[in-house]
Amino acid sequence: MITLDCRTVVELASDYVDRDLDPDDQDRVAAHLGGCDGCERYVDQVRQTVRLVGRLRRPYPGASVRVDARRR
Repeated sequence: MITLDCRTVVELASDYVDRDLDPDDQDRVAAHLGGCDGCERYVDQVRQTVRLVGRLRRPYPGASVRVDARRR
């Protein structure tokens, strides 16, 4: 298996978290993370960011809610 360096893992981190890599690359990143604490922390930060941003996807309030909020 071809090993990846830290720079490549950082470039692939978002796709790795989203599972958008081909299976071989997914495995290579996982193997690198198993031996690199710095990259593991970075990928964990990417995971947390993706999770938190996902929570922000709420429907935009309707006009009546916006008018009511302005009145208050």
